[in-house]
Amino acid sequence: MQYWKIVAGHGEKDPDETKSLILGDWLRHNYIAIGWEEKTPQGKIFDKDIQVGDKVVVVTDGYVWALGTIEDKMKKVNLTKNSHLYPYQRKTSWSKITKVEYRNFPRFLYNKLKLPKALNKLNREDWETLLTCIL
Repeated sequence: MQYWKIVAGHGEKDPDETKSLILGDWLRHNYIAIGWEEKTPQGKIFDKDIQVGDKVVVVTDGYVWALGTIEDKMKKVNLTKNSHLYPYQRKTSWSKITKVEYRNFPRFLYNKLKLPKALNKLNREDWETLLTCIL
């Protein structure tokens, strides 16, 4: 089992309304998603490195929003041209939906959660600390 951080919406590119739309859709419809194709570095991670059973934490704007487990392989969905959602998706079951600010988490975990890349790998210690901080 591996552990991952994913950002719901790009902080500098997406306005707050778009990030809220993305996050809300993920939580209501039980998935996570990215906009990059499989041939890009982040797309390869999303498609090949993340496995069924892996754990994921969703963050955006300084908050932890959800913890979940990956349930299926990546699939591409067809979206309307004007959609703000991302087409490369992975079914996810949510074990915890929350809103916890992570600025007061231990420094090593805070530094990983604030990284701007959409996907970052976490380790077991990161995950266990995260659970302690939000439960």
